Amino acid sequence: YVTSTENDCEGPAQAVVIEIKICDVVIPTAFTPNTDGINDTWNIVNIDLVYPNNVVSVYNRLGNKVFESQKGKYQELPWNGFYNLEALPVASYYYIIEYNDENNKSETGYISIIK
Repeated sequence: YVTSTENDCEGPAQAVVIEIKICDVVIPTAFTPNTDGINDTWNIVNIDLVYPNNVVSVYNRLGNKVFESQKGKYQELPWNGFYNLEALPVASYYYIIEYNDENNKSETGYISIIK
């Protein structure tokens, strides 16, 4: 912040309060787990901050679960596109996010692995 003085007179000091609000959860639709260090995990922005009890599950096209997060720790250990230490193929995967909030909110959709 910049202040200016007019006519060589200064007014009383004022405190400035800046409130930072946590934004909504941002769910990307694709990621590229090719170990280049860029976009290698499915980064669901703000999920642990906004919904600290969340659980994220991911399923392949056959309905087999290929990932499940620890409750409230998705951003610590996000999905990296692997299952049983094997890289999963390029495809779309179905996800369920259980926010486990007071409204019992959940969200579903598709996430694509691109290489």
